[in-house]
Amino acid sequence: MSKKVFLAFILTINIFVPLNLYAIVGENNAGENIEGVVNDDNGNIKFKADKVLFENKEKIHLEDNVNIVTEEGISVKTQALDWDRSQGSVESGEKVFIEKDKAFNAEGKGLAVDTNNKQAVLKKEVSVKIPQEDLGFIFVTCEGPLDIDYQNSKAVFYNNVEINNDDMKLYSDQAVIYFNSELKTIDKIVAEGNVRIVRGKNTSYSQKATYVNLTKKITLEGEPRLILFPEKKIQ
Repeated sequence: MSKKVFLAFILTINIFVPLNLYAIVGENNAGENIEGVVNDDNGNIKFKADKVLFENKEKIHLEDNVNIVTEEGISVKTQALDWDRSQGSVESGEKVFIEKDKAFNAEGKGLAVDTNNKQAVLKKEVSVKIPQEDLGFIFVTCEGPLDIDYQNSKAVFYNNVEINNDDMKLYSDQAVIYFNSELKTIDKIVAEGNVRIVRGKNTSYSQKATYVNLTKKITLEGEPRLILFPEKKIQ
């Protein structure tokens, strides 16, 4: 049995193996249609790709139909990424899709992950979909970057942020979404910088707005003003 076939066999049957797999295929060697489970310091990590290049014991390049799933339920899909286990980093310059427990779906161009601190950055062209309790969704877009901090259950959106649901549209320079990790819902949203909120025909302006999901209330700070348009003309 060749080294490449042996590697493919080991990983395809999904046994738990330490990632010194380059010893099997040899340094700077590669495998195709690889699927396996890695016993990492951060837990068991499943990975799958059409092509895998082992640069050395710690550095791996995955390409074509890449899918990585962590023990915490975080899924990362892209067409190419570089994984450096010694540095605890994952990077990609491609379009990336991230999903967490079906409660957070994000996509963007370019990715940098710190696996040790459970943080990720989508660099640009960010789009996020978050389910709500009423079975609707909150949609968030921004030019980027988007900083995701899984350990502290928050996401920070930068540059031309737009938050949209059935009830309102919010525009700001920056927005932080805080999550309840147990209930898998949004706790609150804090938007800052040139905040504009549109609800029907009414528009409010401020420098800061805080939305609390439990009370469904918005607090405006920093020169707040509200423009109201009545439904009927006053006689």
